[in-house]
Amino acid sequence: MQGLDEFESSTSAAVKDIERMHEGNERASAHLAAAARDTAPYLTGTLSGSVFAEVDPGVAIVGTPLLYGSVQEFGSVRINVPARRWMRAALERTKPQVVDDMREGVQHSLDKVHGV
Repeated sequence: MQGLDEFESSTSAAVKDIERMHEGNERASAHLAAAARDTAPYLTGTLSGSVFAEVDPGVAIVGTPLLYGSVQEFGSVRINVPARRWMRAALERTKPQVVDDMREGVQHSLDKVHGV
């Protein structure tokens, strides 16, 4: 079939580009999760130990399944807990590295499109 080899080659290249962007997201979320573990309010270590990073195509999630993680982040007037902004501090601390990690993945794909 004419053009099949070219189609397979371009499809394979596209898959590799997606994998490269995925790897950038994985690196970025790993950096952010590590910083969040370091900045989490610490009493028993449960909150810090619960921080996770999950990456799906096009989406990176860093967080905690523990309800009091958001209470620590935003505070609660009802239970008299001040906002500690631990996730925001982690993001601010890692923002340059996170952006670089993601940029590398995207840049690789852009270079391919421009033929560099």
